[in-house]
Amino acid sequence: MTASNPFHVGLLARGDDFADRRRELADAETILTTPGERVVLYGDRRLGKSSLLEKAVDRLRGQGHAVALIDLATASSAEQATNLALRALAPCLGSGLLDAVQGIAASLDLSFEVRTDPISGAPIPSLRLARRARSESALPSFLGVFDEVDRRLTAEGRHLGVAIDEFQRIQHWDPDAAWALKGATERHGAVSYLFAGSEKALIRGLFDTRASPLWKQVRVVEFGPIAPDELRAWIWRRMNDTGRPLDHDAAARIVELAWPRTQDVVELAHAVWEAGGDGPGPEPDGVDRAFDTLVDAKAPHVGRAWRDLKIDSPQQQILRVLAAAPDPRAVELLSADTLTEFALGPKSTVASAIQTLVDREWLARTDDGRLTFDDPFMRRWVQRTALADLGLPTPPLTGPTG
Repeated sequence: MTASNPFHVGLLARGDDFADRRRELADAETILTTPGERVVLYGDRRLGKSSLLEKAVDRLRGQGHAVALIDLATASSAEQATNLALRALAPCLGSGLLDAVQGIAASLDLSFEVRTDPISGAPIPSLRLARRARSESALPSFLGVFDEVDRRLTAEGRHLGVAIDEFQRIQHWDPDAAWALKGATERHGAVSYLFAGSEKALIRGLFDTRASPLWKQVRVVEFGPIAPDELRAWIWRRMNDTGRPLDHDAAARIVELAWPRTQDVVELAHAVWEAGGDGPGPEPDGVDRAFDTLVDAKAPHVGRAWRDLKIDSPQQQILRVLAAAPDPRAVELLSADTLTEFALGPKSTVASAIQTLVDREWLARTDDGRLTFDDPFMRRWVQRTALADLGLPTPPLTGPTG
């Protein structure tokens, strides 16, 4: 039987796809089973936070614990978030949830209906804002669900662990959301919370100063990248276990080119595995070819994103300057010398353009405020496609930090 590719792109990491994170997993399980815990887990996108939450919740369910995972990544309003919460909590609370929802609906002037899950057949309650209250914030309905859940669990002497992914989105729906969240979670002794999110600047603003709403109200844990050595060993093992023998140097090259984002590393490993065929495993130069093949595949999407950048702004020129540097973090874009050498324009204009590139996820800021490319494949596209505009050759392929 032909082995299948062990590196899955675009899916949450499950089973053997989950690369290590033993310490983080143990911590998440402890948080979700300790009454009254409130912890914020934050870090860059594509590092595996969502996979960690799902893994922890699945393991705890298997051990008989009451846990729920609420993913707010797709929610565009507090009303939608409320219904996501109800769907996630329904299996934990059973028939008692319907009574709880009726109480919430009555107290918050909401309409209420019950639908049937087409797969499990379980009742799924749904709340709707009353038509006359459409202009009001729906955030109380979201937090009201947890108030009612905590009240019922306390009465029954039970505990529930709740993981909320991309929790910081509530701040986009209501400017006072974090204060409301603080007040709600302080009341809940029967529910423990593990909040996770990737908008680092926004999340830090919620707890990093004395004036912040969550200042000293939650324990804060930064979620960093998997250590390169651990990723190299994991890739080497997965390759060899599925009939694609891999040289240790090639495994190291995969990590070197795509680290620190776990998803980028897995995507490159997937491409290397696919290119392996039935022959001997690839050498490091085969990894380079697989990397450039990925860049080719992404070129239409990246090209559209490039064309969406304003021509009358220094956005494209900034990307060229950073892509040409061996290490983009070393470039002082706002220095007088750089502004003059590359004709970037006024400092204030460049600062605004940089923020736009960060918002559009072309660039990312390091913890010390330096700039780097958010995606190594987009960086390589700029190197291959746009440096000729500066009269520069395409540089050798190197990792994101040179």
